[in-house]
Amino acid sequence: MEPNEVQEIVDLQAEKKVKTLTEDEVNEIVRSRVNKVKEKYSDYNQLKSRLEKLMDERKQREESEMTELDRLKKSLGEKDETVGFLQKEIDLIREKAQQQKIQMIFQEKARSAGVEFVEDAYRLADLSSLQIVEGEEIRGIDEVVSKLVEERPFLLASKPKQKPIGGPSNHELDKYDKKTNEDLLKAAFEKARTSGRLEDRVAYATLKRELGK
Repeated sequence: MEPNEVQEIVDLQAEKKVKTLTEDEVNEIVRSRVNKVKEKYSDYNQLKSRLEKLMDERKQREESEMTELDRLKKSLGEKDETVGFLQKEIDLIREKAQQQKIQMIFQEKARSAGVEFVEDAYRLADLSSLQIVEGEEIRGIDEVVSKLVEERPFLLASKPKQKPIGGPSNHELDKYDKKTNEDLLKAAFEKARTSGRLEDRVAYATLKRELGK
């Protein structure tokens, strides 16, 4: 028998065997295989549900943490804004207190120097050269007052000159005064230059103004 004939016989027998299975038998075979698969993965649905639950919990936790983070950021932002506002208020208070301190010291120095109109003097004074050391000590007020008196002598209190009773005649007095005034002015200048004190510089400026020099 030829090989081809043998193969044909085998195929016919196989076809005949398949045809002998009924529809119910086929369904039973399918159900059996499906059941085997289900048994093998019997906890699939349970695992799937658990996984979904874990994913939901993780999502909720992340959202909760994000909400907390946003709340903290907002709180910190509000605190920073409050701190910044308070710092500005403190700076303004310090600046105002410093200006009041400068004005008080200036007026005290100006009165000591013979300035009559201390309020006007303060407004006219150039305070740009003042130095604040460590936020407390104020340097340069003496120089400011001295310069102001020299440049604006009209701020000083007027002192009318009085002639002594029984003194020399007007001609002799004028001659004597001229020599004496020059000596006084020179002496006042030397004293102010040597000592450098505010009082001496103001005294020289006052004398110079009174003598019309």
